[in-house]
Amino acid sequence: MRQNKIILAFIGCCCLFLFIGVVAGESADYWYQKGLILSSQGKYSEAVQAFDHALQLNPDNPDYWNDKGLALASSKHWNEALVAFDTALSKDPNYIYGHLNKCYAYNSLNRYSDALIECNASIAIYPHEASA
Repeated sequence: MRQNKIILAFIGCCCLFLFIGVVAGESADYWYQKGLILSSQGKYSEAVQAFDHALQLNPDNPDYWNDKGLALASSKHWNEALVAFDTALSKDPNYIYGHLNKCYAYNSLNRYSDALIECNASIAIYPHEASA
């Protein structure tokens, strides 16, 4: 009898861990981390897809939008990247990386006056930040 209870408890724990694994696999942070890994491997279109999954689950996270923009910029999709950076900034207007990355994208498009506006916005928000 006691052995049956132990076996049932063990099976219950295994089922719980499997359930937690499935739920974690569907979390926004899971997809975000996957996108970061794919980006670091140079798999930018796959990274964008992973960031899109994260954004479906949590569309208000500026980091998710920003890193989607970086993956798009890395694959030279500058205008789409700018949309992602703008969306990150709509979620948090003081999000320094959104401004910095817009500056980078505008600079890459030879839109220097727009780049300067974004760089100045970064400096205004975080005057002691070296990257600004």
